[in-house]
Amino acid sequence: MTFDLTIPRSAGESLNLTVSVGENLFILGANGTGKSSLMQRLYTTHHANARWISAHRQNWLSSNAMDLSPMQKQNYESNIRSIDTNLQSRWKDDYATQRTSIAIYDLIDAENVRARSIADAVDGNNIELAKTLSKKDAPIKQAHQ
Repeated sequence: MTFDLTIPRSAGESLNLTVSVGENLFILGANGTGKSSLMQRLYTTHHANARWISAHRQNWLSSNAMDLSPMQKQNYESNIRSIDTNLQSRWKDDYATQRTSIAIYDLIDAENVRARSIADAVDGNNIELAKTLSKKDAPIKQAHQ
């Protein structure tokens, strides 16, 4: 899946970009040049298929344990998608803690899915598949001592 983005310029033709799923788009520029406005516009247009990461804000965790249930995650994601289309989300994030918890939840889930696929291959006596799957990078890598 790709997304065709049209970015208006102050003078001249618009900038047209195509971004594929899995690609990252980074916007750099001096203060006051419209980066937040541009990202707000792109996100509002494509919010169903985009993830907003607030890299310039400090994120805090409310505890040292994952205490987010699947239902809470689903509710938070729904609320976040709705809030992120508002103009004030350019400078205000009411869900910073929840975003961090969701990101950690997604990492743990991806790690569990990977581990289950390897275990299923072993249980099915398909050791070659298990070896192949185990060579793929894990979402959470541990440093080997």
